[in-house]
Amino acid sequence: MFPSGSNDAMVLLDLEAGSVTVHVKPADGITRGEVLFEIYALTVGKVPPTVRLSNLSVRTKIAADNILIVGLTMRRVYETFEPRTVLVRAMGPALSQFGVTNAHTNPMIQFYTDKGLESFVVRSWELMIPVGQEGPPIRAQLMRAHAATGAFPLSPGSKDAAVVLPLAPQPWTAHVKPADGVSSGEVLFELYDIPESAL
Repeated sequence: MFPSGSNDAMVLLDLEAGSVTVHVKPADGITRGEVLFEIYALTVGKVPPTVRLSNLSVRTKIAADNILIVGLTMRRVYETFEPRTVLVRAMGPALSQFGVTNAHTNPMIQFYTDKGLESFVVRSWELMIPVGQEGPPIRAQLMRAHAATGAFPLSPGSKDAAVVLPLAPQPWTAHVKPADGVSSGEVLFELYDIPESAL
C-alpha cells in the first residue's frame, strides 16, 4: 500500500473485453520525473476468468540515457509450470506508417530473469532464429503469431525487433533500448499472449 498522504495514483477497474488506452502524465502538467505504471489482472470470484489480458503495449521515447524498462510476471495456471508462449515486439520503423514522427530506426530488447541474468536479446525481426531451435529465420513463425494475435504485420527489411518467446512462470524484465547505443526516437513495446490453439 502507498504511504498515507502520497500522490501516487491507483484505481481498481472492472474492464470489459476490448481495447483500453492509458495516458500517464504529470497531474500539474509541467513537472518531470521517473514513474512506474503497473497493471495487475485480478480473477477474484471468476474462476476461470471471463476476460484475460491478451495484449500489453507501451509507447515512449528511448535514447542512450533513457531506456524503457518493462516488468512482466507470468503466473502458473492450474499449478502447471509450462512456459507461456508470447509474441514480443519493439516497433520503431513500423510506427512511421501510422504518422508517428521521430520513430526510432533500430530498437532492441534485452530480457532478464528474476535473478538479473540476460536470457534473450531481440533485434531486427528478419534476422532472429526461433528460440531453442536451429534453422531458418523466424519469418514463418512470426507470420503465424501475427495472424493468431491480430498484430499488424512487419515490413520486409525493417529493423523492428520481434520474436516468439516461451516465458516460464516467473518474473521477467525487458529493457528496450537503441541497438546502436546512441540514437533516440519513439518506440512501441508490445506483448501478445498467443492462444494455445494457434501454437
